[in-house]
Amino acid sequence: MIFWSLVFLGSLFLLIKSSDYFVDASLIIGNYLKIPQHIIGITLVALGTSLPELASSIATVLKGSSEVVLSTVVGSNTSNILLILGITAIASKKIDINLNELKRFLPFLILSVVWLIIACFDSVFSRFDALLAITLMVIFIATCMFKNNSDKEEKEHTATNTENIKKQVLIFCASIAAIYFSAVYLIESLQNISALLGIGEDIIALSALALGTSLPELVVTINATRKAKHSVAIGNIVGSNIFNSFAITGIPALIQPLLVTQNVTQFSLPIMAVATLLFLLFIIDSKITRLEGFCLVTGYMVFICWLFFNFS
Repeated sequence: MIFWSLVFLGSLFLLIKSSDYFVDASLIIGNYLKIPQHIIGITLVALGTSLPELASSIATVLKGSSEVVLSTVVGSNTSNILLILGITAIASKKIDINLNELKRFLPFLILSVVWLIIACFDSVFSRFDALLAITLMVIFIATCMFKNNSDKEEKEHTATNTENIKKQVLIFCASIAAIYFSAVYLIESLQNISALLGIGEDIIALSALALGTSLPELVVTINATRKAKHSVAIGNIVGSNIFNSFAITGIPALIQPLLVTQNVTQFSLPIMAVATLLFLLFIIDSKITRLEGFCLVTGYMVFICWLFFNFS
């Protein structure tokens, strides 16, 4: 227990530092390429912070535990909204949101939730479902890359030489690698600690594993908000949930169809849908307040308590 606790603390420290570098490098590279900040958050940052989910999902499928994938994705998406946005709103007092930036991406967020509910209805995420999910992912990325003339976000134009960009690209790649490996060991330590405490695999996937793979989103979102990059913070959450629903389910399902447990279909998926609805309701006034943050975190605590109560 002491060994895995030390691994957990060391991995968490590396995760925090690497995520800080990741946000800075992403913003500098995106600014150099004249990419709006919300696009950076929804693509580069969201993809980078979703790497732990992808790695753990492929690993669990190869180990023959395909039912863990959907549990991890649903749990991660739920924690992204309820816990991560909630903690960020509490810590920063308020998250400002530009609805004009998000309006063409929110339909994909809603579609990703509806899609997961439909695909998991028969308790199997098939290879056909995987192909559809990846197709939707490609359409989403194409939409992100398409620069609408109506985008009026202010861009920060700073002089950035070629040598500095090369350095930032190296930092970007190194920080992704650091995020990945720190998240892998963080997940492994969480699994071992949970196993030592006698907690079931499905509960681990929906709680500890989902939380572990969501920690990069938590750190990156808080760091982005601390740097007043609210577009990156919100874009990271929206993009990560979409990536999780389409890519993190689709890619492993091409290897092997994914089993879906009753816990996911009957409880966790509906909770994820409710969490997404709360997010959409809270951003109507273009901000998420500290009070709303407390509501989100309370919802996550209820979700986790129900899981462990149900387990017992």
